[in-house]
Amino acid sequence: MPYYMCPSYGRKQQLPTDDLLEAVKISINYEADLFIGGYLLVSWLGYSMEENIHRLKKEGIETYVVENNYRFRYYDDSKNIKRIYFRMHDFENGTAELHLKSTPSKLGDPYYSSIDEVYNTIKESHPSIRTLTVVDFSGDKYTGSYEHELYAVVN
Repeated sequence: MPYYMCPSYGRKQQLPTDDLLEAVKISINYEADLFIGGYLLVSWLGYSMEENIHRLKKEGIETYVVENNYRFRYYDDSKNIKRIYFRMHDFENGTAELHLKSTPSKLGDPYYSSIDEVYNTIKESHPSIRTLTVVDFSGDKYTGSYEHELYAVVN
């Protein structure tokens, strides 16, 4: 089922996911109303947070707080699949900046279950890249950026 969001003073747009949990995460980042088909599920600025939490609970999504930020997961743990998406900016000098995210940029973006899978994909598709600056938004909170050597020598 397609999910749509409508930011304040914006127009309705289809979200790049077929997963309700991802749709919720995307919509709260934009403080946008979230629609399932024609049904308004949550309105981050229009409904009280208690009302939004109640509506999400009916859809099987739990709301919890980490360091004063709302987070979401399915009540059914089997649906809570770790999905890591990435965007990479190749500087063409053997270095690149890698942005890890928990939501897709467009429908059909591939996802990975671990950071090592992402690194292996980059090694295969961009063998000239040696050093990554990793900016990690894939977890419950932003953990900062760090350097990663793709071909580190192990002694």
